[in-house]
Amino acid sequence: MPNRKIHIILSAPVYLMLYVYTVVVVLLILIMAYLHCRRGVRLLSGFWARSIFPLIGKKVHIKGKENIKKGERYILLANHASMFDIMAIMAFYPDVSWFGHERLLRIPLFKQMLLITDYIPMHINNIRNTRIMLNNLEEKAKDRTVAIFPEGTRTLDGKLNSFYRGFIHLLRATEHDILPVTLNGFYKLKPKNRFSIHFGSRLEVFIHPPLEGKKMANKEKWCFIVNPTAGGGSGKKLIPRLEEQLAKRTLDATILLTERHNHAIELSKRCLEDGCTHIIAVGGDGTMNEVARPLIGQKQLTTGLIPAGTGNDFIQILGFPDRFSETDWDIFFRQSSIHMDVGQVNGLHFLNGMGLGFDAQVAAENYVEPGEVAKASGKGKYIWHIVKTLLFYKEGKVTITSRDKQQESDCFINTISVGRRFAGSFFLTPEAIANDGLLDVCMIRKLNLLQRFKILSMVPKGTHVRDKKVDYYQTEKINVDFEKKVPFHVDGELYFDTHFKVSLLPSALHIIFNPEGKHFFNE
Repeated sequence: MPNRKIHIILSAPVYLMLYVYTVVVVLLILIMAYLHCRRGVRLLSGFWARSIFPLIGKKVHIKGKENIKKGERYILLANHASMFDIMAIMAFYPDVSWFGHERLLRIPLFKQMLLITDYIPMHINNIRNTRIMLNNLEEKAKDRTVAIFPEGTRTLDGKLNSFYRGFIHLLRATEHDILPVTLNGFYKLKPKNRFSIHFGSRLEVFIHPPLEGKKMANKEKWCFIVNPTAGGGSGKKLIPRLEEQLAKRTLDATILLTERHNHAIELSKRCLEDGCTHIIAVGGDGTMNEVARPLIGQKQLTTGLIPAGTGNDFIQILGFPDRFSETDWDIFFRQSSIHMDVGQVNGLHFLNGMGLGFDAQVAAENYVEPGEVAKASGKGKYIWHIVKTLLFYKEGKVTITSRDKQQESDCFINTISVGRRFAGSFFLTPEAIANDGLLDVCMIRKLNLLQRFKILSMVPKGTHVRDKKVDYYQTEKINVDFEKKVPFHVDGELYFDTHFKVSLLPSALHIIFNPEGKHFFNE
């Protein structure tokens, strides 16, 4: 107890002395900075840091200086326990920039000293600021060592705190060598939650061998292509949630917004050329199709879908729901991935399926022009279009060539797919497996009105395949020919043509899926 009282009594004048001394030094440093005397700033900063400890009657024992290579630039990492930690590091490494809390710039004079040393402030943790800070840090580290306290704040109990997320991002992003430093005895000297200085503590600095940054760097580079008009504006509303998730995981990520029909194809190509490793669609089936087109056959690259569309049929293949919960976000970023098949028809590609006949006419009813969905579109609108077409649709004559056989028919529906679900709830090809190397074909022959109601009432459960009016089979390719141009949809996007050559590209797309969900893959 007497020793504690002595420490408290001595601390007040020591703080006053240190403050006055620091003010004088900072003023001198500012003058040198104004005169562009950078070497003088560095020497005086180092002298200030080293002299602080003798002034309070302490000696810092530094071990491992031989681990610092002359002329090398590092990311220096140290534990954070005391207000004296910065001085301890500058005592052996004066020419260092600091990466730390923005609030330190609010301290008079100390702010000016930090700015002179190219201090990098850590702002609120969102993806935009994280990217800016890391870019600044990488830029500074080209010329000088940058010091970081990865805990973000001083420990309150002497134990190591959890590292802040931005530090994890840094380890993934940087190729600079990491210089680990351990500070011992500084918590006992002056912890955050105690006023007095303990003058009896032994102070030690251990400089450990550097860790090679290139071996630790994560080369992942993400791009999220968002269709803001998807799902009646759901894509745009999802952006803040997406930014929150990216900041939480501190990914090296860019968010791009589509501005027109087929714009996602251009953006996906750009991301591919920029070296992105993960190119993710945020929208509906059409957005996913556009994003995926340049990525087909790029098996070293990963794609995926965050659903924000209206029908959201493709996402069912991957085992995710129509909208993500917090659990779904977690599963998505675990990056379980698989190679899936891709269908192709007349130079177009489909990930879920294509449709001719009744369902293509339903898609035609939902469009006012290519790429533009009719206003007030939604699941209710889908149902209305289905009912309207159900009542008035007239089958057309079609010739189908598949499995070395040719047949003619009046076709009510002809769906060719990789996936199972269409129009939000219709399982037209309920047995489809997205990586079995086969297309699933569901051909429903001409029906009267009562038969139409009967068959379509069975489709949501997939039991229609047992009806005698339905031909259901798997094939690697199929040709379909009409007498005149007819509408057909590819992943919900509408086109017109007369002759159709349909085939499959096995395992052509590397994509994130939910192994815990009801996906449509053979694992």
